[in-house]
Amino acid sequence: MTQRSCARRRMGRSHFWYFADDRLLAVDAMNASRAYMVAKLLQEPEIAEAVVRYEPAFDFG
Repeated sequence: MTQRSCARRRMGRSHFWYFADDRLLAVDAMNASRAYMVAKLLQEPEIAEAVVRYEPAFDFG
């Protein structure tokens, strides 16, 4: 199992995405409501699968 993380910081907002292989494990979103909502939606398996299938270069905000 490969674990990785991705950090984004922009003008007072920051969010950290944690993955195991291609599976989203968690998101820490500070003052980043868009990232929070995207993460919440991606917890639904059918939505996450659709995003990865149709938008492989999806920008997580």
